[in-house]
Amino acid sequence: VGNVDVQEISNINTSTKARAIKLTLEEKKFGGCVDDGNGNYKSQGIFISAKAIKDSITDNPYNPITKYPISEGNVYYFYSNGFYCGKILGADPKTFSVISPRWAKDANNVYDSGIRVEGADAETFHKLDKTFFADKNQFYFYGNILRGFDPLTVKYLGNGFVIDRGEVYYLADLITELDATTLTIIDRIYVKDKNDIYWVDYRWDNLVVDQQEVVADPSSFIAIDGPYYKDSNNVYVREWDTSTTLTLVQKADPATFVRGVGEDESEICASEGGAWMEYSHDAQHVYCGARLLEDANPNTFKYVEQLNRRDPSLGGKAFY
Repeated sequence: VGNVDVQEISNINTSTKARAIKLTLEEKKFGGCVDDGNGNYKSQGIFISAKAIKDSITDNPYNPITKYPISEGNVYYFYSNGFYCGKILGADPKTFSVISPRWAKDANNVYDSGIRVEGADAETFHKLDKTFFADKNQFYFYGNILRGFDPLTVKYLGNGFVIDRGEVYYLADLITELDATTLTIIDRIYVKDKNDIYWVDYRWDNLVVDQQEVVADPSSFIAIDGPYYKDSNNVYVREWDTSTTLTLVQKADPATFVRGVGEDESEICASEGGAWMEYSHDAQHVYCGARLLEDANPNTFKYVEQLNRRDPSLGGKAFY
């Protein structure tokens, strides 16, 4: 396979002290394998038996897109039914382990998509979350090495956020808007510090940090369930996946607010903003997104079908 080449990513802010180095894995070095009709896969100089594929090491036995078959003392990389496959040169089958679909290691080396990563420390290489990995020397994000952090002082918060020597980074970018000493990750959408709540757009080349001025008490702000959030005073909802702002849920009680209502807690409704949302309720009210359903009783509310009217012939019962 040869050495792994590196190249700088041009769209990273080069003024930051952390630099992103992209691994050029040259997938063309792994060609495709063809099924011989009996479940064995072959390519030039490679034969992977059906049994080896069945017994493959994988991080997910229920959806093994990437497999690592071991056959006759060799470890193979096998991706998407042979779309890419190849022998992992130098891999030790006795100590080989899979960390994620992309990352694996043995006693001596770390491998990214079957390619040995030079400079990676196999003994300390470990998974931080689905996309972020680290060893004693550096961080890794997908096929990128994030260099320049001090392994003695760096702290990984999650969702790609790193604090190092009093400064906040998202991957390799220095984020000056956030306070390092109080930064907290709420979920994949929001973070907070002592000053405010922020919506974060996780685009690689343009991290957008947007303050959420509607939140009354940032210090107590937490995620509840799905698109719902609360602080000590109010409940908020993000009605669209692409929305950058939170909407106040009118009159909602944060102490008793729950996503869903009635026997079936997954039925949906149309919010005032036009988004399809699940019903929710607190001790006194029923809601559709941020919309309060006037007079609806959470104790007797039951989903029937989508209507938007009151029918006098039904004894004055309200339909929504």
